Amino acid sequence: MTVQSPKLEVPETRTRERSGMSGFVFVLLLVVLVVQILSLFVSPSGQHAINIGGHTQQLSVEDIRNAALELERKNVSEEAAGLWSEYLDAARLNGVEEGNIRYRIGKNWQNSGKADRAYAQFVLAEILLGDSNPELKDEIGRRRRECLRDMGNFADLAREIAEQSQPDSTVDLEKEQVVAEIGSQKITVADFNRMLTDQIELAVKARPGMSQEEEQINRERYHKQLTDPQRREQTLQNMVVTRVLAEEARKQEIHRSPEFRERLSAMADSVLAQTLLFDEVSKRATVTDEDVKRFYEANKSRYEQPAASFIGHILCADEATARKVIQRIQGGESFDSIAKSESRDAGTRDKFGIIADPVAEDGDYVPGIGKNKTLHDAIRNAEASEVLPEPYESAKGWHVIKVVSHQTRLAQPFEEIADEVRRDTQAARSLEVSQQYLAELQTEYGVKLYPTALDAASEQDAKDETPQTP
Repeated sequence: MTVQSPKLEVPETRTRERSGMSGFVFVLLLVVLVVQILSLFVSPSGQHAINIGGHTQQLSVEDIRNAALELERKNVSEEAAGLWSEYLDAARLNGVEEGNIRYRIGKNWQNSGKADRAYAQFVLAEILLGDSNPELKDEIGRRRRECLRDMGNFADLAREIAEQSQPDSTVDLEKEQVVAEIGSQKITVADFNRMLTDQIELAVKARPGMSQEEEQINRERYHKQLTDPQRREQTLQNMVVTRVLAEEARKQEIHRSPEFRERLSAMADSVLAQTLLFDEVSKRATVTDEDVKRFYEANKSRYEQPAASFIGHILCADEATARKVIQRIQGGESFDSIAKSESRDAGTRDKFGIIADPVAEDGDYVPGIGKNKTLHDAIRNAEASEVLPEPYESAKGWHVIKVVSHQTRLAQPFEEIADEVRRDTQAARSLEVSQQYLAELQTEYGVKLYPTALDAASEQDAKDETPQTP
């Protein structure tokens, strides 16, 4: 049986007239279809429907742009971002033009405090603009870093700064991103940064009653501590070990055991209690400028610089050498020059023997020498610039002591320590609010405590453990 090949040629039209008519009908239908599609997006007369204040308005593309500009000039940032988005939908823009509008949208979102939305627009703008505007690209990079900081993503911020400082790096980023593997699981730099940010946030939220500015300062401080490469590596190792142990625990079905469920329940109570207390204290423990000044006035002695003395020393190898040095100074030689040329203490030799830490008014400790009540009292009782007539021994050797100056107890002006006083005021207010709130809840829930019952139980336990004599 012979298999026929398929016929692939186009059938011939029978008449030229019918072919011409078919082409005209096809073009006409195509035009109608395009018009119908455009009518879905564009309103009559070039107008575009947008929602303003809950009402639909018909505006031209130029009207939308002008309205967005006016709102932007008046710092009505969130509404301006919305109108610029409407403008993007309505206007026909090329990539660079859209990039410029994305930048404006991002800037308005940032000004209205929406750092996450702003960051997304800046990323799109940077991609669309490419290398067309280097100055604007630098500005977008700066604003991206600000957004990451405002979102508290300090780990991502550090990585972005590092990447931007090495724009010509040839490192394979896909390989660089994997920082650890656990079997088939991969932990990327982004995963690590996210876990790091979560840890920092937990540490910040563990201290209730702080202002947003104080929380931000603490975030930056914690992040700075974790910028050290060794600490980051140790943190990564701890994260991996925790995950491995957790996976093994699940494999052994420890999470199904009654003991685990009891511990989990207890932890849940603790987390719930801490979360509630934190939220309530944050809402109630507000502190005004007047509160801070009142706290300062009520606790002035707390902010006084304590009385103290400052000393210099010449460290000698033995008592005989120390006594000869004292004689030379009494004979007119300079304490400073002998300290600089002959003292065995390399840390103070170039500072003319001066010890930076003060000798406190109370106690028996002398910085650089150790505990010595006799020496401490001699320093406090000596005149400023006086060289003590006796040398004093320590584990380092023998010391010739000069009392450089005495500092009397001195009140610090409020203006110089306002930040410290505010932190102390906030801490005191948070403690006060916590106690008040707990008292309210105990009253509401009818809490009653019977501590004497514990004493009675302890006495009974002690009797039970006492051996009985036959």
